[in-house]
Order: sequence, then structure tokens, then C-alpha cells
Amino acid sequence: YSADGITYREWAPGAKSASLVGDFNNWNPNADIMTREKFEFKHPQSKAPKSLRIYEAHVGMSSPEPKINTYANFRDEVLPRIKRLGYNAVQLMAIQEHSYYVSFGYHVTNFFAVSSRCGTPDDLKSLIDKAHELGLLVLMDIVHSGLVYLKTYDSGLRSRVSGMGY
Repeated sequence: YSADGITYREWAPGAKSASLVGDFNNWNPNADIMTREKFEFKHPQSKAPKSLRIYEAHVGMSSPEPKINTYANFRDEVLPRIKRLGYNAVQLMAIQEHSYYVSFGYHVTNFFAVSSRCGTPDDLKSLIDKAHELGLLVLMDIVHSGLVYLKTYDSGLRSRVSGMGY
């Protein structure tokens, strides 16, 4: 959600078309047709080196300040430092969307969405493109277990992870 309105994204790679319908557009499937976004990478993926030196990083926790870092800041400030330190690969941890930040991103709420805390999908793609420009191989830590379910409490929406309340 932003001042411009609500952004809705759907992962449907085989869909020929998609539209958002509801009371807000009188259930008209032609009123809000979704468009396919295409990000153009400028730099090819780096070749796998003979000797892999991996820098493991959590984008959100990579700021020296007590805040959640962004994909853009990581791209501009952290990637060049990783390259200068002699690494040839970066492993991005906890990139999937997750509701409970303290879970370190390993209790995902959407397998096909990147964490919106750090920016947009295009911001992440730009980070990856910059890594390729620097000659860094990019590894993404994808979690296929620990899907979160949510339960409403009297104090609001709280996350429940693996049957344990937090």
C-alpha cells in the first residue's frame, strides 16, 4: 500500500491473462486487467569460479544502523564491500516474504514473494544485476518449510509458528 494506492502482484507464470475482480469494480473481469512486468537485466550471470568464496548475508540485517536495510542500500553499500573483501559469491538469506521478523525470515508466508520489508521485486532484481556486474555469483536461500499460519488474538494479529505462539 502507498499514497498511489494498493499494489497487487500474482505469480501465475502459465497464465495467458489475469484480472482483479470484486465489489470495487462490479465484478467486471475486464475492468482491472493485470499487466506482466518485465525487468531487463543488463549484466549476465557470473560464471561459477573454480574456488567458491561465499559471503552469507541477510539484507534486512546488513545495516550498521538499528533499522531494516533495503535492497537498494545493500546493492550500493554492501555489495562493493563484499567484492573488495575478495568474495566471489553472495548468499542472500531469508528473501521470501515472512510475517514475523524475529523468525529471521525462515517462517515464510509466501513462497513466491520476496520480502517487502527490504523493497520491491525490481529492487531485488537490481541488486542481483549489480552483483553480476561486480562478478559475484548470487545464491538465494529459499526455504521450503515452516510456512506460517496466522491466528487473531484479542490484542491483534499475531504470528503462530509451528504450533508455538509468539
